[in-house]
Amino acid sequence: MSRRKRRNTFSSFAAPRGAIALVCSWLIFSALIPAAILVIVEMAELLQSPFADGADTQIAVSDAPVVSPDKPQDVQPQDNQSQNSDVAATSDVPAPVIPKITIRMIEAISPERMAVSGSVEGKGSVKVMIANTMATTSMDDDGYMAEGAIPTENRFPVAVTLSDDSGEILSSARIVLNKSKLDETLLGNALIVVQKGDALWRIAYKTYGQGIRYVDIYQSNQKEIGDPNLIYPDQVFVVPNP
Repeated sequence: MSRRKRRNTFSSFAAPRGAIALVCSWLIFSALIPAAILVIVEMAELLQSPFADGADTQIAVSDAPVVSPDKPQDVQPQDNQSQNSDVAATSDVPAPVIPKITIRMIEAISPERMAVSGSVEGKGSVKVMIANTMATTSMDDDGYMAEGAIPTENRFPVAVTLSDDSGEILSSARIVLNKSKLDETLLGNALIVVQKGDALWRIAYKTYGQGIRYVDIYQSNQKEIGDPNLIYPDQVFVVPNP
């Protein structure tokens, strides 16, 4: 075969092989494009994910406290309710009463006999002594009332005590009384013993229902009251016609 004829035969076979290669390349490229697009999309979604910073973020989330649905969450309120009930139970317990007895009012009920009365706080036995003689004592909701003979001395003590069942004195009060002042009560007056926290206005209000009548008490006791704004415990004042 001549050289020209072989060259033409080779060219006829080479042209189809080139076309086939081109078609194969196009098919391969066409198959790779969707895969590349898919990879790009997945990378974009990964960059937008809240876990894109790495494992530290995921550990922080997984380390958050886990609440089990089997454990009720009202345990603490129940403890509070228990504490509140304890506080309520404690507040229902009355405060202890401090024993206290006072001498409040004294008056002559006759030329030979006198009466002493006062308040009592707490429980116990009340004893009233006029000079060295025990007076007859009765109790009511307001306190005690005692009655006894008027001593012959011009000055004599009046004492009261509050004792428990064993005889121990829980509270006591004592004054020294002038008989001349007691005689003023035969005219319908009374004697008031000043207590801590008293004022002439308060005494007048409790006695007459009118505080302004402190003027009457002041005028009847000017020898004992230098300043109507200053009175002292255990002073004894005449209260006109209470």
